Amino acid sequence: MFAQIKNLNIESKAPLLEVLRDYPVATILATGVSYVIFVQFYVVTTFALSYATTQLGVSRNVVLTGVLFAAFGLFVGIAIAAALSDRLGARQVALAGALGIFVLAFPAFWLIDTGSPLLIWIAMSTWIAGGGALYGVSGALTSELFPARVRYSGISFSAQVAGLFGGALTPIIATALVSWSAGASWPVAAYVAIASLFTLAAVYRASETHRVAIDQLRSAPAIS
Repeated sequence: MFAQIKNLNIESKAPLLEVLRDYPVATILATGVSYVIFVQFYVVTTFALSYATTQLGVSRNVVLTGVLFAAFGLFVGIAIAAALSDRLGARQVALAGALGIFVLAFPAFWLIDTGSPLLIWIAMSTWIAGGGALYGVSGALTSELFPARVRYSGISFSAQVAGLFGGALTPIIATALVSWSAGASWPVAAYVAIASLFTLAAVYRASETHRVAIDQLRSAPAIS
């Protein structure tokens, strides 16, 4: 598709401006699809380390081991999602992944709050598998929201915005919420749950295109 656009000399001269001008809804949806991926990832891999050691008195080695288990859970989620998306479609798998993040938000912190190494490892590895499932199909899902002439700029800009608000700010927000609640974890769980609802809405709004040939997505974003 990119080669055809180049051969026809119809490349966009200002692709980012064209994305923001002509595809604002697609940009918002693509940002929303990726948003909770960053939120959950940094809660599990960054905030949980600080929270468990300072608030619960858990050994740092225990939580670092949990991060290793979480990496494995992320890998499993990505692999399973990739396989299922070929049969069910990226949108259906993404909905399941975002729903998994929502459903397990509070239970994951209940397990972490026990301070038990085994339960902490189970919580971190199981919960992040939902994020892995969503991450595994997010590239395909967001790329199909934009026509080829602005596709790269659309998915890149959306991912960076999602990373800024979902990734860079999440550890700061989570730490502030724990401080506000005198060490309680429920506000952080609620924060991730709300973020997952935003992503669920974005994924639900995106159309399923896994049975549509990629060269049929030239002119308009795939939005239901």
